[in-house]
Amino acid sequence: MTEPSIPANRLIDESSPYLQQHAYNPVDWYPWCDDAFARAMSEGKAVFLSIGYSTCHWCHVMERESFADEQVSALLNADYICIKVDREERPDIDHLYMEVCRLLTGSGGWPLNVWLTPDKIPFYAGTYFPKQKTYHKIGLLELLPQLSGKWKQDPMRVQAIGNQIMEECAKQRQSTDKNDDMEELVTTSLLGYERTFDRTYGGFGKAPKFPLPVNLMWLLRCSHRDGDEKALEMAELTLRRMVRGGMYDHVGHGFCRYSTDEKWLIPHFEKMLYDNALLVMAYTEAYQVTKKDRYREIAEQVCRFVLRELETPNGGFYCALDAETEGVEGRFYVWTKQELELILGEKDAMLYADVYQFTADATFAGGYVPNLLMFDVEQYARTNKYDVTVLNKRLEACRQRLLQARDCRTRPHRDEKILVSWNSLMIVALCKAARAFQNHEWLDVALRALDRIESEADFCERRQRLFLDDCAYLTWAYVELYETSGDATFLQRAMSRCEHTIRKYWDEQAGGFFFSAHDAERLPLRLKKWHDGALPSGNSVALYTMVKLSRMSKTHDLSNLIERLIRCGFDIHRQQPTMCAMYLLAVDLWRQPPLDIEINGTEDDEQAMGAVRYLQSLYLPTAHIVRRHDEQTFSVTICDAFQCLPPLKSLTELEKWYAQRALT
Repeated sequence: MTEPSIPANRLIDESSPYLQQHAYNPVDWYPWCDDAFARAMSEGKAVFLSIGYSTCHWCHVMERESFADEQVSALLNADYICIKVDREERPDIDHLYMEVCRLLTGSGGWPLNVWLTPDKIPFYAGTYFPKQKTYHKIGLLELLPQLSGKWKQDPMRVQAIGNQIMEECAKQRQSTDKNDDMEELVTTSLLGYERTFDRTYGGFGKAPKFPLPVNLMWLLRCSHRDGDEKALEMAELTLRRMVRGGMYDHVGHGFCRYSTDEKWLIPHFEKMLYDNALLVMAYTEAYQVTKKDRYREIAEQVCRFVLRELETPNGGFYCALDAETEGVEGRFYVWTKQELELILGEKDAMLYADVYQFTADATFAGGYVPNLLMFDVEQYARTNKYDVTVLNKRLEACRQRLLQARDCRTRPHRDEKILVSWNSLMIVALCKAARAFQNHEWLDVALRALDRIESEADFCERRQRLFLDDCAYLTWAYVELYETSGDATFLQRAMSRCEHTIRKYWDEQAGGFFFSAHDAERLPLRLKKWHDGALPSGNSVALYTMVKLSRMSKTHDLSNLIERLIRCGFDIHRQQPTMCAMYLLAVDLWRQPPLDIEINGTEDDEQAMGAVRYLQSLYLPTAHIVRRHDEQTFSVTICDAFQCLPPLKSLTELEKWYAQRALT
């Protein structure tokens, strides 16, 4: 934030940390409000809309370069009504104008800057703009007069251009609501992944590389469902290489948002709650599929990072940690060899720098980014004739000392908003990990978080600020809490939230769920979010939870709605088959035969609890496991693919059943 040498603007009264960061800009900012558009209309001015979030590095750069600059602010104040939006508070606004940006430029990102007519119709958009022209990008000092000039000369023509943009956006989101060959979509999605897969470093496409955990979860499902070795190879190589690169924080744990290079070496150092939640899910499922301890270790480390750095004192989780401190990206996370020696002593410093590859290509912001890209700890131990257990203990002691020293540095800004959608994803992750690793502490943390976000959801509902992602992800959280705890009240709450979502967001005419509720603020175009991005599609998560509930609840028939939602999404997903992993996970769950497992035995029956623990450790994506206390004698009843088996009377029999099932 610029030093308050000038009076604060209107953003000083806003709760958003992002808006607060611009409160002392000389720009005459408005938050998104009717007054801003009314003034634009009365003065005949175009609107300059700038969207970002408080931990966004390039948002900080643009604030320092342009919005704190007297020349740029003079142009903005003279010719525009200027509005600043936190994309995490108003994802509906962000989604709409991001669609426009992608349509006009072929890509998107933050900061997102959009020029609007006074009735909110966009006519120009882009992401980061420098103050002055660079060799590849126009500067604001040029662009602002050009666009205001066009608006003043011929506002009707600019309005017509904006209307054409909105018509094109609407066309791109239409579906035909017809059924087609789902296996064809599965095949084309896998071919798409194979075509872009990096066989050296894992991941898909070239730099920058994003983790996209839902894609990896879909590949794990394909490997389990069909024995697809290519799918498993793509998922595993990506999971292994990501965690060896600098995108993973080898000192404090947790993942950064993305890698700036194809090797996962130099990250964009921002850490987001949703990325880490989804990656916990992916590593947990990878452990269940492969039983490789490294995946369990990473999932547990990431959970501990989130609890240490992002959990609030009253339950729930903050949004994110900034990429930069003191105006420098990565400063908090990098190390010099001199720092290592001061903290660890000469011998341990030499060892740590050697193991974590402090080499020339790992330099950033005046230091080194710890990584294991060339070799992991086990390989290093073999090559250098170390006992791997002794080496790991020594490195862990070094890590703890480095973490303690790092905690004394100026810490990155933490965005302390509590978002229902992102918290719901973390609850899902904690529940999956609690089941797979039998860690009841994480279930307790998830329950504390639920108490917090239910109050947040009630508050958002009153302000008409609850969106599809909030409702769909929260329903998913209830489902996972039911599966983890066995408490049927969570199933009832999931069903109630699902019915609420259908009532408030379902499109009766064309099918599918709108992103904003029927009674929400009207924007120029009401979108349905179909494709996965960094977050899974709200429509696909809603579909997934409806499938789950249709299997779990015998009193609610959701089959007609499920089939229609599948048909609505098919055509859109066929156009971009590598952006629909969550949709495919949901459809696969719906089309696969159900697996119903009932465990009988008294509450203190150790055999029954052993059966629960055993089944929860397995990868059984189609299973519905119920704990009952109807009988005193332990038994497990399994109905698999519409065929009920004779009751199993021991844990050994249960293990034999699973071993035989895994072979078929």
